[in-house]
Amino acid sequence: MANQPILQPLDSGGRRTLAAPDGQVLIFFAPLALVVWLLSKPVNDFWVRLGVQAAFCGLFGTYFFLRYVILNTFQLELIQRAPKGKNPILRRVFTGASH
Repeated sequence: MANQPILQPLDSGGRRTLAAPDGQVLIFFAPLALVVWLLSKPVNDFWVRLGVQAAFCGLFGTYFFLRYVILNTFQLELIQRAPKGKNPILRRVFTGASH
């Protein structure tokens, strides 16, 4: 597995996949988390600072996880099984999945 290329051929949804999708999430998420950490550093109240950082990590971390880690086949299944109210949200997150 050491000789496996980072970029693999296109997957069934026409999107390129990384050998380690969690690495791709880290590449996008880490700089954003660092910016939020630096911007919230002047806040003196620990709980407010923790709340801001947790809200950011929860919101954007979930988005990056759903968008880049979950396979297209599972994305399609989630879209099909999701309640009608959540379906448009999932379709926006899963833009690589063919609908």
